[in-house]
Amino acid sequence: MLILKMPTILEFLYSQNPWWRNSSFETPEYKRPLYHILMEGLRDKRDRRIITVTGPRRVGKTTLLRQLANELAEKDAKRVLYFSLDDPAWELMAKEGVFGDILDVYEKDIIGEDLQSISSPVYIFVDEIQYLQGFERWLKRYYDLEYKIRFVVSGSSATSVIKGTQEFLVGRAKDYSLYPFSFREFLDLKRLDIAAAVKDAENAEKMHKKLLPLKSKIVPLFNYYLLRGGYPEAVEMRDWQEYLISGVVRKSIFRDISTLYGVRNPEYTERILAYIAFVTNKTMSANSIASDLGIDKETVESHLRYLESSYLILHLRNYSGGVKMLKRNKKFYIIDVGLRHAIVKEGEQQFAADHQKQSIAAENAIISDLFYRGKEMFFWRERHEIDVVIKNKALVPIEIKYTNDVKKAEIKGLISFMESFGLSRGMVITKDVLRKEIVSGREIAFVPAWLFLLLDI
Repeated sequence: MLILKMPTILEFLYSQNPWWRNSSFETPEYKRPLYHILMEGLRDKRDRRIITVTGPRRVGKTTLLRQLANELAEKDAKRVLYFSLDDPAWELMAKEGVFGDILDVYEKDIIGEDLQSISSPVYIFVDEIQYLQGFERWLKRYYDLEYKIRFVVSGSSATSVIKGTQEFLVGRAKDYSLYPFSFREFLDLKRLDIAAAVKDAENAEKMHKKLLPLKSKIVPLFNYYLLRGGYPEAVEMRDWQEYLISGVVRKSIFRDISTLYGVRNPEYTERILAYIAFVTNKTMSANSIASDLGIDKETVESHLRYLESSYLILHLRNYSGGVKMLKRNKKFYIIDVGLRHAIVKEGEQQFAADHQKQSIAAENAIISDLFYRGKEMFFWRERHEIDVVIKNKALVPIEIKYTNDVKKAEIKGLISFMESFGLSRGMVITKDVLRKEIVSGREIAFVPAWLFLLLDI
């Protein structure tokens, strides 16, 4: 039987900070857009706020923090401290007050200065901070002491991290989210330069024209993305489905959710997640899920909250323009289309030959992308139904029809919604049709799905 020996705090820190040994973390060359935003913020000497980064497991939060730490350590290695609480050693060390002990050791044995009186800032990165009980109190304490410390912390649980910042760190923290690759990021990763077309195009038609020379490369990559989604390591991995199940689903359910919420029946969480994956894009309620799975309603409601707080699912409410929308059925989606395919064990050849499966995937990918962008979204169902209503300054109703042959009868719901809410414009997302059409006196823009994911909506 292997018995793990508890390391000293100094041993733990040296194992996590390679620049103290004239080395660095091995990280991908590609840097996501959030990297540049955070680095700019860290270099702003006028801003002392704590930076929080939340998002699903395996989307690159650790990589992001390590890339930032690597670069800052090039200037002065000892002024950068990084540690991950997702490390097995942490479980042996975790006790009340250990965060203060870590900073005491760092102060005495590494930097050799009193943190209270340092002349230039130090940068402290804490990965998966939700595993530090009372972390928000420690961060608040050091922030309020006005030490020259810039904290960057990450977490895979929206509830614990965001609740902590809202209750104890109001005005002291700036929150960011990191999700799986959007399609735009995926193309950037594949070194397909679309930046100029995206920046200069005023509408879908102009962007389409600018992207025509690249369309023969973009569309196959879109089809690939539609199956695999945007989890960074899964993009190129051979056994990508098993990786997502073991690294995302099981760790989120059996480690994060079980530990943080004290869940005694994590198999219920797993069953509810699988149920949502198989019935994606259908309206449902806690009652209907409970009835279908034979689990009581209260348990279902709790586990839906856990799944959402761990970034495994998202939901849309039925739009009505009033408060009663809160009481209606919802639509649930898996956070990433590739993760959904891993859960349902979607075969690549079957997917390529099945238009219905592609249509469901396109809807999931579009909803996920809009969620990553922080859009306020709803669906709508009265006498008719539409897939998405985006609430910008004006409502943007969208019907997703992943085909090149959209029938007039298929957009009745879109027209009905526009009439009900006095809108003159709507959108239909197609497979590869781009045109505008006047229907019942209202302008309908038909836009290919691959192009829609590159537009600024």
